[in-house]
Order: sequence, then structure tokens, then C-alpha cells
Amino acid sequence: MLLQFELVADFVGADDSVVHGLEDLRSGSPRGVTTLPPMHHPSEPSPASTIDATGSGAASGGQADALGEPAGGDVSPSSPVRTVDVYTHGHQPAAVAQHARRTAEDCAAFARDVIRPESQILDVGCGPASITVGLARWASDGHVTGIEPGGDILAAAADTVAGASVANVTIAEASVYELPYGDNAFDVAYAHQVCQHLSDPVTAIREMARVVRPGGWVAVRDSDYSTMQSYPSSEQITRWREVYRTVCRHNGAEPDAGRHLYAWFREAGLPQVQMSGVVQQFWTDETRQNWGCSWAERCLHTAFARQAVEYGCATRDELEWIAAGWRAWADNPDAYFHYVHGQALAQVV
Repeated sequence: MLLQFELVADFVGADDSVVHGLEDLRSGSPRGVTTLPPMHHPSEPSPASTIDATGSGAASGGQADALGEPAGGDVSPSSPVRTVDVYTHGHQPAAVAQHARRTAEDCAAFARDVIRPESQILDVGCGPASITVGLARWASDGHVTGIEPGGDILAAAADTVAGASVANVTIAEASVYELPYGDNAFDVAYAHQVCQHLSDPVTAIREMARVVRPGGWVAVRDSDYSTMQSYPSSEQITRWREVYRTVCRHNGAEPDAGRHLYAWFREAGLPQVQMSGVVQQFWTDETRQNWGCSWAERCLHTAFARQAVEYGCATRDELEWIAAGWRAWADNPDAYFHYVHGQALAQVV
């Protein structure tokens, strides 16, 4: 099938509820997000992690460790994998704020036609849940379960859900390698920019397919860092791309995941894959400033920066130089940047 491309501008500003949630996260405000009990049907309220209209969650029910291993219940992961992955971006404010700009309309459009009002959706690696709430609006009579393997990002996701006033979302702690759900539990399993951070993406895709009913869909979108190019050519941005890809590969992951999705889906047992692609662009004053200044900050104050130095991929002085290059690019009214997202959509049989 031909790879189809469409040109899109960068995501517009984050929803106010997302920004509010991120401010709470920075201030250390406690939240009540805990683990989804194993084998709980996604359309039913969960005593452990359902988010109510005020954003609170009850602290009862089954618990899980940082990998999302359920404390009980009869689930059947496709393989007994216990994998700990290192998240290259980290969940520091600069990274989370950028991720909170994402929307379902921008990031899940390739799967829109397979999502019905009554769909039960699993959103793997939901991050601050800005896409999750959009999926929930599409599945207005269904339910969306957003998962992360742990950490403060669960609190940010809970705040987003509360602020968006959607009642059909559950935020849970779980690992994509060992999903605490039974076979055929969902109509759609979706992941955005997740496989590029996994050391075993094939197992993850296979596990996503396990929890989707026959006739349901697995939808995955990932970027390709090798396609990230700027005008004018910048020595610092070229070096940034080299450092980022080296750090990601040091973590056992694939920074150019978008081009691998077709093969990964086939290896995971999903041979009938519909592939598409989107070119992400930054050229307006707002998108250029946002993208350039965000990466300048992320090169200095996120897990990526720490890992780059710890792994010996770059020095702190070099990262300062790279950040200055990003800021200079952002301030150039003629500057332009683009990269490719790969999108894979496959029906489970």
C-alpha cells in the first residue's frame, strides 16, 4: 500500500485544563491516581483509578509495582516479560508541557474511522492525557483507559481528565509488556510516540493486540528522528540529532521507529497493516518559537540532558551550545523544520 502524506502545522496551544494540571504537578500537589484492578472491564468504574468530575480517585483495589504487574487476577500476557525501559525524554516540565500540546485530532486522525461512539479504547503511554480526553469525546458512549508505567505523569493525566470534564476515562498504572486486562477487552489499542522508547516494541504490539477483540484495531504512531531537518542548516541542531539518537539507542530503543512500524506489526502477528505518514512542520512564529525554545530547555533540564552527560554522549558545555543553537533557530523568521511520523493501523483477526 502506498505511503500517503499530508502536510500539517504543529499542534496549537494546550488546553487550559492541561496547563492547570502541569502547574499542579510542578507544585507537588498530591493526586489520587492508583492502579487499575486486574481484569476490570474498561467500561465500568474502577474503585482504584476512575477519575471523577473533581479529579479525585479512590485508593482501593488491586495494586501494582512500577512495571504495572497486577497483584492478583487471571490475566494472560502474551509472554512473561519483565522489561524495564529508560524513558529518554523524561517527565520534567519542559517535556510534559510539549507533550500536553498534542490532541486526538492531530495525533489520532489516522484511526478516527475505526473509533465508534461506543468504543472501548486503551491509550498506551497516555502521558499528560491531552490525547486521551479527545479519544474519550470521540467514544462518548464508550470508555478510554489511559496507562503509564508509573511516576508523577499519572498525576498530570488525572488533572487533565478532571479539567476536561469527561466522565468516561480511567487513568491507571500498567506496563504495556504485561497489560492487566483479559483477552478481547478493548475495541482499539492506541499508542502515540511510545514504540520509539521501548526495548521490545514487537512484544508491546503483540500484547496490545492480545487485549483487543477480533475485528478491533491496533493503532500506533511514531516519529522518525533521522527525518528531523532544519532550515537554515544548523551545526548545533545536527549535533542535537546525533546526540539524541545516540542516547536513545544507548537506552535500547529505536529513535527512527516510524519507519519500523510495518515490520514490527508483521512480526507481532498483524500482517494486514495499513501504513500512512504525516509530515510535521514548524514555520509560523508561534510553532517555531515553541519548538525551538522547548528543545533548548529540554537539552538542559530533562532526563535527556542528564542521560547524554552520564552516557558520555555530550558534555554540559556542548549541551549549552546546542541549546543556544535552538534558540537562534527559533528567533530566525525564515527558519523552518519538519519530520515524518509513521502511522500503522491493523485489524485483529
